[in-house]
Parts: sequence; C-alpha cells; structure tokens
Amino acid sequence: MKILYTSDLHGKTDFYREIITHSKDEKIDTVILGGDLLPRRKHSLDSLKHQENFIEREIHTFVSELKNKSNISVYLILGNNDWAATLPLFRNLAEENLLFLLHGQKYNLTEDLAITGYPYIPPTPFSPKDFEKRDYKEDPPKCTSIHPVVSTAGRIRRTDELNYFAKRSSIQEDLIDLHRSINRERMIYVMHSPPHNTLLDQMGDGSHLGSKAIRDFIDIHQPYITLHGHIHESPAVTGTYWQRIGKTLAINSGQIAKRLSAVIFDPNRPTETLFHTRLGIQKTTSRLCQATP
Repeated sequence: MKILYTSDLHGKTDFYREIITHSKDEKIDTVILGGDLLPRRKHSLDSLKHQENFIEREIHTFVSELKNKSNISVYLILGNNDWAATLPLFRNLAEENLLFLLHGQKYNLTEDLAITGYPYIPPTPFSPKDFEKRDYKEDPPKCTSIHPVVSTAGRIRRTDELNYFAKRSSIQEDLIDLHRSINRERMIYVMHSPPHNTLLDQMGDGSHLGSKAIRDFIDIHQPYITLHGHIHESPAVTGTYWQRIGKTLAINSGQIAKRLSAVIFDPNRPTETLFHTRLGIQKTTSRLCQATP
C-alpha cells in the first residue's frame, strides 16, 4: 500500500491538481487529507456559501477523478478554517462512495491496519470556533477572539466563547472516548493539531502551539502512526516533517511553499519509505521525542 498525506490546502486548486498528479505518478492507493481543506475567508455568511460552492464544484471533481479514474480512496477530516456547516455536503459525497469522512469514525485500510480522525484543536485567536475545544477538562474557558463565531444550519452566528467552551467536552475527554471505542493495535490517527512541544508544532518564533492533550494521548497509548497539520511552517522551522514519540511515528506535512507539501509512505514500512514532495527523503534516528513527565 502507498499513502499520500497532506493538510492545510485552504482551497488552493493547484494543490488539489498536484495531489492528482502525484497520485498517478507514484501509484498511490490512498489519499489522506488532514483538515483546512476549504478557501479561507472572513466570518461572513458569504464565506460559508463560498466554501459550500467549493465543495460542490472543486472537491466533488477532485474525489471523483481519484475514485472513478484511478480507484484511489480518499479519507479526510476538516480543520479550524473549515465551517462545520459544510459537513452535510461531505456526508453526501461519502454516501456517493467518493470519500470517507474520518470524524470519530474507524475504517479498515487493510486486515490489520485501521484509520480514524479527530479535527479539533485548542483555542486560537481566530474567529471561527467550530473545531476548537479546551485542551484539558480542567482548563478554564477563556476569550481568545474579538469576534468568535460558529456555523450552524446554513448560517454563521456570533457566540459567547466562555459559555461555548464550557459546554463542550475537552480534547482530552474526546480522545479518551475515541480510544475506548476504536482501540486497535495498528491505528493511524489523523489529527489536525500536532502534539505539543515537538518538532511538529513549532512556530517561527520558537513557540509551540500544538495540543498538550494530543501529546499526552500519544505518550500514553503509542498509536502506530499519527498524521497532523495546522502549524504550516513547522517543517521549515525545525527542518523535519516527522519524528518518533516513543514508538509512534508522528508526521506533519506542513505547507511551506507555493507548491504542494505532501508526504508519501508505505504504512507497512513507514520510516524506510517516507518522502516529502518539497523536502525529499529524511532518514535519521535522531528525531526522537521521549515522553515528558
């Protein structure tokens, strides 16, 4: 099996075309998309309509070409820049057998390898809050944006962040439930947020903005492979797009250039076959990250 993984496409049609080209050239079996797939706009109703139009026009064409012409399976999650109100359109595509929506769902890739996804990230200064949650259960709700908004039932509305986050489960609680419901020895977890304090969540100023709850989850449960995004520049800042966290192989493809940043690998021999479309092959045993107390 050969997988192409990428994230943070933000509605750039050239990136989608590059995925198709790489998939054909590299004889890809499975394409996995890690969130922030749709065009970035502000928080107006027009931005929701724009994303819906993009799904109906561009995403439909993209998944149809991969599925119908090349028999490539597509698995995806959304990200914090994608409106949750677009989920019904993705579910429609899933019902047409054109893609698999990974939000908390498990699918078997092979007899001994399965995949699931989790789209939520810790709170950010950005306005859209659909896919944001408190990291830990004990984290107090706090205001992070001057104009927090959510999308429901085809519209975008202002929300009270304190009440909104207080009523939602935390990332920590969600991951406990997810692990209980789909625990399996060989699992690929697709998570939009990278794990905290790693080579995969570092900003240009050196700060780490990944999820602490996701890092704890990886430290404790040691899933086979985890795939991440969200922090676009991290591979350029740290010089790597992967590292070992204990036994877990964690990957953040990033988006670091005007051309597509994607990672291609064989899940049965991941470290031997890792290839980044912009950074090439990086093989070293030094990218280790030990569990933190």
